This record gives sequence, C-alpha cells and structure tokens, in this order.
Amino acid sequence: MHYGTGEWAAAISAFEADSLLQTDDWAVYRTALIYARPDRETFDPDESRRLLGRLIGREPASAYAAAASTVVDLLDQAERVPPASAEDARLHRADWLLYRIGLAYADPDGDLFDAVGAIRTLGDLVTDYPESVYAGPAAVLIDLLSELRRSYRAESALRQQLDQLKQVDLEGAVVPPPPPPPPPGGRG
Repeated sequence: MHYGTGEWAAAISAFEADSLLQTDDWAVYRTALIYARPDRETFDPDESRRLLGRLIGREPASAYAAAASTVVDLLDQAERVPPASAEDARLHRADWLLYRIGLAYADPDGDLFDAVGAIRTLGDLVTDYPESVYAGPAAVLIDLLSELRRSYRAESALRQQLDQLKQVDLEGAVVPPPPPPPPPGGRG
C-alpha cells in the first residue's frame, strides 16, 4: 500500500481495488486513519467511521476493534471542538485530532500503544501546525518517547550481550569431575 509514502489518494485507490486488502484488518484500519485526518485532501469522517465500524463489528473484543472505537470517539470529539473562527474549523480539528491520536498511541497501557506511531503522528503535528497550542506538548512527548525508545534499545542490547556471555560461560565451563566414591567400609 502507499501508506508509508504519504500517497493518500493512491493508498485509498489501492485499498478499494483489492478485495484481499478489504478483508485485512490492518489495511482497513490504516485506510480508515487516512480518511480520519482532517488536514488531508482525503478527509472523509463518514467513510472513516464506516470502515472503523466494520472492524468493531467483525470481532468486538479484538485490539483493532478497541483501536477503532478510540478513533471513532476522537472523530466525534473533534467535531465538537469549537474552532477559533469559521475559516480554520477544519484545521483546528486537524491539530487537535493529531494530538489526541498521538496521545492514544503514546499510552503504554492503551490498546493503540505504538511509540513509533506516536512519534510520527505528533511529529506531523509539530511540523504541519507549529503555531498550534498542541505543538509544544507534542514536541515534549516526542522527546520523551524518543528517549524511551533509546533506553529500550540500549537495554535490549545489554540483554543480548548478557545472554551471549551466559552462553560463552556455559560452553566454556569446565565441569568438575564427580567426587570419588567413599572407601568401602566407612569414612575415609
């Protein structure tokens, strides 16, 4: 899919043309997110809700259904956010929605937890809406999540080194011979 390249209309076209993608929960969810972004030409909250509703209806207890419910709630809330003026209504919802989706991705206890997704989404907010009231907090979260990822990678590398050292220790360990049997008839 064209999702990773930012070709939103092409990603939607590819999704709509491929019946297999339309049955893939990940593809349905990602396409719904394309429709959910009010700052893109592909913005269609009704289509986003329709796709998200499919995910919720398929398997209500799945992680995708929980994530879809969160995004539907955010879309509903975004429509209620009062804009500063009529002309910036759509963009105001966009920065707010990006911030809220970024927060949902950043919550390690949430169904949407995805540190990379949070960094990307919040990065879009900071880049596309630098004057937004949400840009400052988003930048702080990006720094925190980036540091968390660095720490995790460092910890993971240390665990790998420790495992390698344990393996070397086990392979190179000299097993002491068993003690000699006691002499017949008693203690030696």
